Amino acid sequence: MDVINNKKSDADKSGLDFVVMPKFEGTKPATPPADGPANLVSRPAPQRGKKTIAIIAGIFTIAVLAAAGYYIYMRIQANLPNVQPKLSIDDPATLARADTDDDGLSNEREDIAGTDFQKADSDGDGIADGDEVDIFGSDPMLFDTDSDSYDDGQEVARGYSPVLNSTDRADSAERQKWLQKSVDLGLHEPTITTLRTKADAAAASNKTLYVNKAYNYSVEYPQELVLREENNGQTVGLYIAGSAPDEEITADPFVITLAGQAEAQNLKDWVTAVYERYQAVEELNINGASAVRLRSMTADEYGCSNDGIFFRKGNSVIAITWNCSDSAALDQYYTGIVNSFKFR
Repeated sequence: MDVINNKKSDADKSGLDFVVMPKFEGTKPATPPADGPANLVSRPAPQRGKKTIAIIAGIFTIAVLAAAGYYIYMRIQANLPNVQPKLSIDDPATLARADTDDDGLSNEREDIAGTDFQKADSDGDGIADGDEVDIFGSDPMLFDTDSDSYDDGQEVARGYSPVLNSTDRADSAERQKWLQKSVDLGLHEPTITTLRTKADAAAASNKTLYVNKAYNYSVEYPQELVLREENNGQTVGLYIAGSAPDEEITADPFVITLAGQAEAQNLKDWVTAVYERYQAVEELNINGASAVRLRSMTADEYGCSNDGIFFRKGNSVIAITWNCSDSAALDQYYTGIVNSFKFR
């Protein structure tokens, strides 16, 4: 808010303090005051009324002109086209932040690494440039980072380190690091396809056999995962080693638990009836036992889709659930657990 100071000028104040000249009588000059001519004013007194009116008129005129100018300005602005600045894809800053080839590396980082920002796998080894840099530590410009005659994609898929020339597979600590980073950052194509198509079942690190006494089944899980039980084995959860588990065991990446009682129905009919909202029902045969798979079983409050595979023994139906099944990094671990499931 503008503050206006109403302050009289020195000129206005001087108009209140003057000496009236003595009246002339004929041609004889008036007698000067006793204290001498210094107090005589030789000019006429100012006319205050006219000056005040002139000032007010000037202020009013300025205000009118300002208002008129503002009105004209606003009319002009209203008639101008509403042009909003747009980011151009050719803008250097925009291009630097973008990830044109969706490989996990921004264009700016690709420029630093020397990779092609229009090609997800610059060296053609089956691993996306971003995954090589951020997850596996290999060189995105070298087809075979450790020069052992095996491309980086094949080594990672089969459990070998792409940066260490060794006949031994990567230890559990390195694989655990890969897994955690893959979940945190997400995998990119062609890495996802490479891990799925080039994987070797024997490439998994040492596995632990778990036997469930509550429902008499067994599964195998790799060292990159930790298994925990609840209610004497009625619920089993598996989470990534080295990460902090959720307070709720049912929020672990993988959960094995009793889904219900099938009674006289066959397994597919029971699953279809219980989960009638979901149409993606697939019948499987795993280790000689019938199984039913539901893909994207549910979508929770966080937008995660779940995958479930159901086994039956007698009337009891056991479900293996993969929470947030959109994470491609966990696909091979889920598949390994499911394929190892057996009733004893």
